[in-house]
Amino acid sequence: MSEKVNEYNVFFDFLIDVLGEERVMYRVNEFVEQLNESDMQQIADYKEGVKNKTWMLNRSNMRFVVENGYINPNKEKNNKPI
Repeated sequence: MSEKVNEYNVFFDFLIDVLGEERVMYRVNEFVEQLNESDMQQIADYKEGVKNKTWMLNRSNMRFVVENGYINPNKEKNNKPI
């Protein structure tokens, strides 16, 4: 599945709808693990109402993980339990 997700840029919300959260969590966790300090700052800004980046305005995996509680910008790499 990994190679197809990367090849076709499949969104997490679609994967979870089709396969279920449990089967997709490893991809969500991989995504969250690769976030850097700049990403974390953008997430904190987004939570404060800033919407000046493309991912903040359009469908994206970053927006999905933030809006669905898979990451907390105030705690380093705090994942939502499944």
